[in-house]
Amino acid sequence: MQSAEVTAQRIRETAEKNAIAAVKRREQQADAKIKAAEASVVAELRERAAALAIATATEIITSKLDEKASLALVDNAAAEIEKLN
Repeated sequence: MQSAEVTAQRIRETAEKNAIAAVKRREQQADAKIKAAEASVVAELRERAAALAIATATEIITSKLDEKASLALVDNAAAEIEKLN
């Protein structure tokens, strides 16, 4: 009888250790998913912010430049590209 009680106790201890380990694994998996979701949201926000900045800059530039200034800007950009080659 005593052997059965010892065996039952070992089974309970093993089951408890396994349950604790399973909970830890699930917590780690949940933490990893949360971090991945946070990284995804941050990346999406950066992309949207960049797109908004480009759209805003484009609107400001096109509303402020006349044809002469626009052509000068293109010429300067072309000259800078030539320097790179």
